[in-house]
Amino acid sequence: MDPNKLPAHETMADRPGRAGTPSDVVDNLSDAWSDSSQGLIAQSTLKRVCLDDDLELDPSVEETLGHMRFRGVKENTARAIASDLRYIAGWHFTAYAKALPMPTPASVVQTFIAHHLWDPAIKQTNPAHGMPDWIADGMEQLGLKRRPAPGEQRRPASPSTVKRRLASLSTWHRWHRDLRAANPLDDPDVKAALADSARGAATIRNETAASVGSRRGKKSEIAIVADHITAMVAACEAALEVPGTDDSDTRAELTSDQLRALRDRALLLYGWASGGRRRSEIANLRMDQLQPVEGGYLVSLGITKTRDASASEREDKLVPLMGWAAQALDAWCQAARINQGRVFRSLGQSGRVSGKISDKTVNRVVKRRAVEAGVVDADSADRISAHGLRAGFLTEAARQNITMIDAMQMSDHASERSVVGYWQAQQVLRNPAGGLLDRARDPAAGARSSNP
Repeated sequence: MDPNKLPAHETMADRPGRAGTPSDVVDNLSDAWSDSSQGLIAQSTLKRVCLDDDLELDPSVEETLGHMRFRGVKENTARAIASDLRYIAGWHFTAYAKALPMPTPASVVQTFIAHHLWDPAIKQTNPAHGMPDWIADGMEQLGLKRRPAPGEQRRPASPSTVKRRLASLSTWHRWHRDLRAANPLDDPDVKAALADSARGAATIRNETAASVGSRRGKKSEIAIVADHITAMVAACEAALEVPGTDDSDTRAELTSDQLRALRDRALLLYGWASGGRRRSEIANLRMDQLQPVEGGYLVSLGITKTRDASASEREDKLVPLMGWAAQALDAWCQAARINQGRVFRSLGQSGRVSGKISDKTVNRVVKRRAVEAGVVDADSADRISAHGLRAGFLTEAARQNITMIDAMQMSDHASERSVVGYWQAQQVLRNPAGGLLDRARDPAAGARSSNP
């Protein structure tokens, strides 16, 4: 069944040959494509994936090989593969009204590429270009794609996202002996389609960015150094400077703006002072990760981007959170009456403290408080993001002659290659040869400038 030739008016409920309602589609997928919100893939499921069903070997050899292959799959990698396969399977079910075939035909993969990498300008005049609207509607109904806001146009996926999802599909084929020879990602036509479409999509994104003056490439163009974070915190504290209120007021006595200011102040200071935490680490911080010590806390990092659960079990990575940042965290938790679960919570218009925040909320907090503090203006808020907390911490560490090793102990970077640039930039600024002209003109002033 060609998904591009089905009637555009046909709804998910009208599709033939499908089981259940649209909301049941994801639930009916294979166990191996289990909802990643349930956590990690069950070990038994992953072992079934890693073992070859038709492997003609002694059972003990088969079990040993499968076990070692399973042990080589990191927990974060397993979670990512499960999420990607769930998405591809959901897309295929929406488009073809049947389960994703294994091995997956090359034509299906080429259709997946065409549905996700396309030109928004062409789409405006040719609805058949890219992903058909009825497929996008179905995937949004299933929660596989974000539903655009009113007046917002749908966007193609990023080339890196498409490549990652298809890499997961390729991995799935490699894990099964009877699928390896038919891996669609080894097909020359699929390779060419993916490479050509990715280049085209990158060109379109760069042209669009240039036309609106946006700068792509860095996660945050602005590194939030100490002066910036101090100004952003001051912007939060300005909301608290109302007669009759202070940080120790109860939640009932605080307005929603004041409570939000307490949360944002604690969030910013924690994210910066604890080593430049990633936005997901900030959003997911729990009370049981905080170990009280004199002057503050020791924070257990647990599972991070570079540390999976197996690493956490071997070594509980701790970083200090002391002084001002710890006091701000105490003030927020006391005002919001938080003593367990997630530390940073969402807030309603009335100031009601409710569930967890997302990493997108962390990003919005950083942008909003940066604008309020004058770090950026409203028209250039896209120049700063939550990653600026991480970049700013490392930049400030290099400025203050903190050793790279000590800074990496805080930031939990896995490789020096990721951070050496911050120190190299400061070494360039400190190069005494840069003051030759000043010393020649005024030896005393030149000496002062070369010895900050």
